[in-house]
Amino acid sequence: YMISRDYLTIKIWDLNMESRPIQSIPVHDHIRPLLPNLYESEAIFDKFELFVSPSTSRIVTGSYSNYFSVHSFDGIREYNIQLPMKSPVIDSNRTSPSSSYSRSPENGGLNGMMNGMKSMNISTRARLDIRTDQKVLHGAWHPNSNLIAIAGQSGLFMYT
Repeated sequence: YMISRDYLTIKIWDLNMESRPIQSIPVHDHIRPLLPNLYESEAIFDKFELFVSPSTSRIVTGSYSNYFSVHSFDGIREYNIQLPMKSPVIDSNRTSPSSSYSRSPENGGLNGMMNGMKSMNISTRARLDIRTDQKVLHGAWHPNSNLIAIAGQSGLFMYT
């Protein structure tokens, strides 16, 4: 299989079937009414990366307003997570974030999130009030462990 991302969808392709993707997962359907404005502001040319879990069971991609989403390969959006409003404070004498920041499910901890945290529902008004200056374009999933690195807000966020 091969995965690709256009502006509105994630596509999963079977390399033996060239005519069409076997799965098309909507990512930005809620901003379809705003496409003319996004084209004028050149935001429509943003390139959101895709990355796959080590078990190849999940796909992660970024979005606007500092959101990233986790999708299963069968097309279900499992989680929609917003980056914290401020970066964690790192003490130069310690190797982990200070006590003011934890990796709990409330702060986006991936283990807690994967173990039952329900997908956040974004109201229609909030979805249409997108911030194109706040976006998650880059990320990576560790090849051997359940660790995601997400780049956004001029910082790097780690989710375990």
